[in-house]
Amino acid sequence: GLYDYSKESPLLTFSYNDSQNDDAKSCQINDVVSHPQLGLIYTVSENRKIKVFDVQAGGKLIKCIDNAHQAPISSIVFSNSGVAYATASHDGKIRFWDIRYEKAERNNACVGELSNVHDTKFGERIC
Repeated sequence: GLYDYSKESPLLTFSYNDSQNDDAKSCQINDVVSHPQLGLIYTVSENRKIKVFDVQAGGKLIKCIDNAHQAPISSIVFSNSGVAYATASHDGKIRFWDIRYEKAERNNACVGELSNVHDTKFGERIC
């Protein structure tokens, strides 16, 4: 959620429960990023999902990309323009996404992928 440090209280809490999966570890959020221009929060998690929340709609979940990677997703970063973002997973792959496809309600906004971009340590890929 969003937190106001001056008041020491939450401003907004996002509901991240996955009704299809009761395992709390698989729903673990690994990274959170805000869109550079839009009032959106993107999260990536162990359950290979990208979730998009609308801050101005009270933190409502507006998009969920299931199986965005074949392994847990570790990080997400936006381009400066906000049109594209990249996600990295534990299997060493980086995927590139275009939000214009997400807005068009297409099933797959992934526009590219790089494989084996980082090394394995303790069974997971590391940068």
